[in-house]
Amino acid sequence: AKQIWKCLAENAVFLCDREACFKWYSKLMGDEPDLDPDINKDFFENNVLQLDPSLLTENGMKCFERFFKAVNCREGKLVAKRRAYMMDDLELIGLDYL
Repeated sequence: AKQIWKCLAENAVFLCDREACFKWYSKLMGDEPDLDPDINKDFFENNVLQLDPSLLTENGMKCFERFFKAVNCREGKLVAKRRAYMMDDLELIGLDYL
């Protein structure tokens, strides 16, 4: 997962490479995530949050949002309530990136 991110998001040759990467990771982090929840926090902190924010597109923000919610829910900082999220801790992981 990290090598794919490095090749397509960080070192993309074409903009469409980065877009494809963002879409793919967003899909992986959908309603039933395909990525191991145990590595999500590490991947989010060491890859997604290290990407230059100026490189984010709409799909990039969607990717960020999916990781942000998944990681913070897993850490007990956000609580999913039907179609909304309640904050249970002010120290959300990735908040500084916004």
